[in-house]
Amino acid sequence: MEKQFEKFKGITLVALVITIVVLLILAGVSINLVIGDNGIITKAQEASKKYQNLSTNEKEEISNLEDEINSFDIPMVVDKNPGELERENENTLVINSMEDLVYFSYSVQSGDNYEGKIVKLGLTLDFKAHKSYVDYNRSDYSQYGYNGPLQTILTSTQGFIPIGTMEHPFKGIFDGQENKLINILIKWENYSGLFGVIENATIKNITITGNITTITGNEKVASSVVGYIADGTNYITNCTNYADIKANTHVGGIVGLVNSNGSVSLYIENCANYGKVESESYVAGGILGNSGNASKVEICDCINYSDINGARTAGGIIGVQMNNGKLKLNVYNSCNFGNIKAQEFCAGIIGQNDATTVAEIHISNVYNIGKINSEAGCDSSILSMSSWRKPIMENCYWMEGTSERGVYTVNTENIEIESITQEMMQSKEFITKLNEAKELNWKKWVKGQDGYPVLQ
Repeated sequence: MEKQFEKFKGITLVALVITIVVLLILAGVSINLVIGDNGIITKAQEASKKYQNLSTNEKEEISNLEDEINSFDIPMVVDKNPGELERENENTLVINSMEDLVYFSYSVQSGDNYEGKIVKLGLTLDFKAHKSYVDYNRSDYSQYGYNGPLQTILTSTQGFIPIGTMEHPFKGIFDGQENKLINILIKWENYSGLFGVIENATIKNITITGNITTITGNEKVASSVVGYIADGTNYITNCTNYADIKANTHVGGIVGLVNSNGSVSLYIENCANYGKVESESYVAGGILGNSGNASKVEICDCINYSDINGARTAGGIIGVQMNNGKLKLNVYNSCNFGNIKAQEFCAGIIGQNDATTVAEIHISNVYNIGKINSEAGCDSSILSMSSWRKPIMENCYWMEGTSERGVYTVNTENIEIESITQEMMQSKEFITKLNEAKELNWKKWVKGQDGYPVLQ
């Protein structure tokens, strides 16, 4: 019996050894299947990479498809000579494609100021829509400052190069003809905007959307329509901005900064800002950032709808007025809906008036419903001022709760303007009151969708 047990014991040990060997072989196979060169993990990693690449490609395709869907109402360009403005007559030229717009900017930078000429935008152009280009993927525009596929550079890397420089400002008439420039991207060194610098020029009838900024640094200026007004008499009319704008120093929804040489006249009429405006170190304004040392600035029939954030100073219509000469500054028939915020001076119409005793300031038929917030407590709903001369203020209205006061003063006597209720501002009586004060050439006020008066 004992011998038989020993026999079975030996067989059991052999079976155990065989079992272990088999298990090790199977384990080796399993491990190889899992971590080998052709293992499950390796295959999974390869599949993941393929999926990621496929996902990236699909995302790009989806993004392109979305851009095309969003631009379904954008007209297809028809331009037999892209990069060459069509001549309508001796003094009138027409932009018919994105290539034409790029060339137009280049030609001004190269010294053609278009003085005495009219440049028209022939159709709405979308920087992200293939059909706004004759060839969106062209790479032969390095001479114009675009090294690589044109649309890629315009929309994701360098962005559009502004029209006009300090050395070569635009001096002609630009007529957008009620067309739009959609999804514009500008990331320029300074004086960012569709037009970087203008002089004795007129810009009219254009709507802009997108994103505009400057490269980080001191004394940077940005706006949607014009970054910098260099000299002469200039008109900005019927322009609308939806682009978000951000720069270091002087930032405006429509115009950034006016020259300080005392010889500039600027007229801004029938303009509106819907884009966020932000200054990182100084001033931001919904329509005009800084009026500089101009001889005359007149803003009429303008509305700011968006939030304005200035590091030091901010205003719904004008950020700051710091003229030391004989400035005549008029703000007529305008209003602010946006919330205004700054560290120091801020207000719904003019953020800070720091003019000398010789400046003449006239504010008439304006109102503010945006909330005003100054960290230093230097806020007001209409005007914050540290100048020595009392402005002329007529028919100025502000909604209760937007600020503690209508006018904030430092070096002059207090100016009392009573607030009115939201209910009153949304009434027919208030619209009538605004229209009773209007001059012959002012636009008419009508009831907007939210009940507040808007310009017709």
